[in-house]
This record gives sequence, C-alpha cells and structure tokens, in this order.
Amino acid sequence: MARKGSRKVRSGCLTCKIRKVKCDEGKPECDRCTKTGRKCDGYSPEPPAGVLWPRVKQPFNSTHDASERRALQFFFEATGPFLSGPMDSYFWTHLAMQFSHFQPAVRHSLISISSLYEQDRYGSQSEPLLKGNKFALLHYNTAIRELKALDNEPSVLLVCILFICIEFLQGNRQTAFQHCKYGILILKNVETAYPWAREYLAPMFRRLNMVPLFYGVDLGTFPRVTELDNPFPSHFTSIAHAQFYLDDIMNRTIHLARYSDMRALEGRSPERDPVPPEHLAEQRSLKWALDGWDLRFQELISKSPPSPDLAKTYYHLVVQYHVAHVWVSTAFQNNETVYDEHIEKLRFAVDQASQVNTGVGRSLASSREQPKFSFEAGFLPLLYFIVMKCRCLATRIRALALMRSLGVARESLWEASSLWLTGRRIIELEHGITLDENGEPCDSAVDWTALPPDELRIRTISTDPKTRIRTGENGEVVPGMIAGFFMRNPDGKINFKLEITMASKSDEASAQNPSDPRPPVTSQLSRDLPGTTTFLTGHNPSGQAVVHSARAASWKPFEGGAMGFNQIYTNRFPADLNGDADVAFHDEVVGGGGMGLAAKGGVVCRMVDFGPLYECMMHRTQSLDFGIVVEGEVEMLLDDGSRTLLRRGDIGVQRATMHAWRNPSPDSWTRMVFVLQDTKPLVIDGRRLGEDLGRGLEGLPPSGNDG
Repeated sequence: MARKGSRKVRSGCLTCKIRKVKCDEGKPECDRCTKTGRKCDGYSPEPPAGVLWPRVKQPFNSTHDASERRALQFFFEATGPFLSGPMDSYFWTHLAMQFSHFQPAVRHSLISISSLYEQDRYGSQSEPLLKGNKFALLHYNTAIRELKALDNEPSVLLVCILFICIEFLQGNRQTAFQHCKYGILILKNVETAYPWAREYLAPMFRRLNMVPLFYGVDLGTFPRVTELDNPFPSHFTSIAHAQFYLDDIMNRTIHLARYSDMRALEGRSPERDPVPPEHLAEQRSLKWALDGWDLRFQELISKSPPSPDLAKTYYHLVVQYHVAHVWVSTAFQNNETVYDEHIEKLRFAVDQASQVNTGVGRSLASSREQPKFSFEAGFLPLLYFIVMKCRCLATRIRALALMRSLGVARESLWEASSLWLTGRRIIELEHGITLDENGEPCDSAVDWTALPPDELRIRTISTDPKTRIRTGENGEVVPGMIAGFFMRNPDGKINFKLEITMASKSDEASAQNPSDPRPPVTSQLSRDLPGTTTFLTGHNPSGQAVVHSARAASWKPFEGGAMGFNQIYTNRFPADLNGDADVAFHDEVVGGGGMGLAAKGGVVCRMVDFGPLYECMMHRTQSLDFGIVVEGEVEMLLDDGSRTLLRRGDIGVQRATMHAWRNPSPDSWTRMVFVLQDTKPLVIDGRRLGEDLGRGLEGLPPSGNDG
C-alpha cells in the first residue's frame, strides 16, 4: 500500500533513525530530538557503524509456532511494560522488541523471559526455575547458541541485559553478576562509538553496577561502569535527562557507601585510621554533584511539571536524591546517631513516596495487575534504607507500610517479603516494641518521640532469604528466614545477633488468593484461579443419595502451558449407572490418554483454562457444545470473522461450528466449563462438515466420532 502524505525521509538524524520516527532534519540538531530532551547525534550520508540495526530486506521472521507468537505478544503487552519499574520502559517495550525482528538471540531471550515472567506471576514458587519450564529453557539455550554467532558488540551488550533478566527472574545472583561483569567490560568499548548504546544501555549497566555491592561482592573484584566525564549541562530538558545524571551519581554514591561500611565493620574510626584523601575528595565531589543536580531538577519541574504518566518516575527520583544525599553526608561516620541529623530529609522522602498512592492512583498492592517482578529496582530498597536508618518511629513505620504498597514482590534481586520482615524486626529491636502483622505497634502505650540509644542501633544486616524455617507451634506451619544483626557494644566492638525472623499468618496467606481459600493443585497452570474439586454422587444400599467420591482437578497442559484441560466426566449416552459402570468407563477412557475433544456416542464435561492473551486453534467438532464462562472473559471467534465477547456467566452454544476461543486479558487467566454431546453428521449444501482440528494440538488425538 502506497504511503500517504509526504515522502518517507531517509536522510534523518541518527537518533531519529534509531527510534524509527520521522525526523524534521533540522541542522545542526533536529527539533524533534531537542524538544523531547534527547541528544541529537547528527547526520551521516552512509549508514555508520553506530546504526542500531542492519538494513535487511526481510526482517528475521521464523515465528510460525503459535506458542512463540503468544509468548512474544505476552511479553509486549504484559511483561515489558512492568520490567522497568518506575524507570522509562522504552528499552523493553520498543528497543528489545525491534531487535527481536532480526536478531535471533534477542527473540529467543524475550520468549524465555516472557515464559518465566508468566510462570512467576501465576506460580507459587518464590522464583521460577528453568528446569521446571522446558519451553523457557529451550529458548534460553537457543539464545545462548545464537549469541555465540554474534559479532556485533552492541547487540551482544543488549542480549547480555536480557540474560541478566533471565537470571534475576530465577534468583541466580552469581550467574547474573557474571553476565553483568561481562557486559560492563564490553560497554567500555561500545559506549563512545555507539551513541544509542550510551543513551539506552549505559544507564542500565550503571544501575546494574550497584546491585552486586549490596550482596557482598568485593569492591576490588568487580569492574565499574565508566563515570560520566562531561560536566553537568546548564539545564535538564526532561525527566529522562535528569535520571541519566542521577544514575551516575547514585552509582558513585553506592561505591562510596560500600567502602565506608567496610571500614565501619572493620572497626576503623576516622580518628585512629584517617580516611584516604581520594575518598574524602570523592565525598566532596558527590555533595557538589547532588547540589548541582537538585538545582537543575527544581528548575526543570518549576518550568515543566511532570505529566501524570511520569508522576511515579518523578517521585522515585525525589526519594532517590534524598536517600543519596543522606548516604553521602553520613559516610565515614561510625556513630549511628549521625542519621538523626537527617530525619527531616528522610521524612520528606517518605512524604513524597506516599504521593504515589494518593496522587497517582490507587495502591498498586490492591490491584490485580500488580506485577511480581521488575528488572529495575524501584522504591523497595530506598524505603528499606529509610526503615533501617531513620530512628523516628512514626516515619519508619510509614516507610515500612509503603514497602508493601509500593514495592513489587521482587525488584531485581530484592525480595519484598524478606525486606519487610527484616525491617519490622529492626524496628522492634531498636525501640523495644512488638509490631503486629500490619507493622503497627501492638501496645498503645508507645513513646513516639524517643530515639533509641546508639548501642541499640543496628549497623547492618545479613540475611539468607533462601533459608526457610517452619515451626509447628499450635499446629501452624509458618515460613521464616535467618537474619543476622550487627550492633556495637559499649566498648566500640561489633556484636553479631542471629535470629530466625518468622512470617505472620497473613504474610503466608498473601501468596494465595485472599478471596478464595482453595489453593490450586500442583498441575494447575492458572495460579491466580482457585483449585476445584469434582464431587460424584451415588446411592447407598437403601437407595439414599450419598457423595460417592471427591476428586481434585487433574490438569493436562497444552501449547507450552498456555492452556490446560481438566477432564471432569465423560461417558456413553445414555450412561449406565448400575454398579458404577459409568465411573469405571470414565476412569478407563481418561486414564488411557487417547481421549479427543468429543466422545463417540457419548458426552464430555471438561474444564479449560486459557492463559493471558492465548488464542486456541480454529476448530470444529461433530458435537453440540455448551461453553460456560466461569472466570474472566473470553472472545468467541467464528470463521466468518466475527468476534463476540463473553463475560463470566455467559454461555456459548457451538452447534458443530468452526470456532476458536481467545482470552483478551494480558494478565489474567480465563476459565470455562464445556459440555460436549455427540451429534448426527452435519450436512450443508450437500457437503458433510466433520471434525476439523485446524493446526491441531500436540497430544490431542481426533475424537473419532465423525467416521
């Protein structure tokens, strides 16, 4: 189809070409870039080495498999937008998706991430594991093979980020850190030669560079991302522009704070063991950088207040700035009371974080669309720092509550449940109080003004979230973890206190659907839907009705886990109920594994769960089908091109028609119950319309009732 309007511009600036948007070709910098706060990388008559992807006549396109297509669609609609946390989602929603069209390593990585993310969202495990997801494992291994054939360093760098995401999803710290180290080394060669890598990839590695330092990685063994060598611009042009420079400041701040913590744990005081001049110089430089950043940031906000879609990013930047300021100001001070000088700053940070709930909308924790994982760290570690270091009881209890309402279950490698339990215990130990399941004091007689003495204050914490302790007190099974608290004795030496931090019943129950106490069985794919039981009735010897048996659902997966069947009941018609012959028939047919969609001369009752965005094959059975929507919504697709939306309680009656079912939700499963009854052959205009399974389903044989 011919383009309408003006001719397609092929001589635009490099930045617009990378973003695949129309360039106005302004010189020396195009207006499109400058107005959106981006750096215009200029023009070139020939495709330069820094072009984002090669010009190919036919983009990589071998996605003929329905499971792969669905995984990519699920990534685009329900995974990518959430991986960025409060950061700009452009990398996940645009850049990675664009690369997937021509780089096989990227495509297979995204499919693996999509499958693991979906497994994490609806699964009961703390982390989804590749060994339990053959589909994700297959594509991860394929991505690794494809990566070995890549000779383009920027593409390798992008795939490296995707591999880190896969390892984050599984909770594999060391493997993720190895990928991160490898990527940082490549970045040193790529960042200056490829402006797009500097704009989109370098900030991500700058943030990733901080993560290993929180988990005990030695400062001297892990490479540092090259710091920005250019001075501050005269002003910030956008929120993203401000984020770019704060990322660099935060990375430097974490390195300084880690060095300071190491000195404190080793018992080295500034009086007895002076801080090296280069570290004091870095502290002064960071204070100057933070002041300069805040001056430009306030000027930006006064001229261009953030739009509602950027409000969460704005508040995250504000909290991040204040935490960084406290971190830098308190470096190399062995006395924990130094944090008391910054209570107002930390209280303001909590006030700003609370605006995300009141100003941006409802609490994310109350939304069914709340993600369980984000690649980027969001509010969780920042609020946890405030809980640890702000000794104002009211402020730290507010921060503890915000950890639940704003935090994602897993942000990068941080687990919300572990941090919340540890934070609650820190407050209890330092203030000598007990907090309930909601983090509120159990005793009303609490001194809200008292600050704990220095000897009761916890310097740092060591936790092992993988260690789960279960106790049988009062017959209850409660998970827990081991936590070590470092405190200072009156003589100045560090004392280590080891405890088992136990979760409350509400913490354990929060992993299940709070509105339905029936947990899903192990074989059930839809972890957000309740488990079901089939109750068969019968008769006792006197002819009275009794419950014959109760059978938990048994699910069979199809299409890589995108759809599941639970065979409720099948039998001949009319059924023979004498001597439980019908039950024996059902058990024989279902147990044999050779059952199709319909039953020859009989009836089938089946429960089917459809994964988010899943669309089954267009098919027809020689049967009269009653499809009842039990949970969610579903689209009924017919071969005349029509689409009809069915909501919970609606019924679709398929009279041997060619049809398909599609779950339109990007994040929730749909459940239907089908009753299929065999029919006489259907003839239209002299043509017999028998069973047609379309593309078919692996493991699903023909019904055999239309011969």
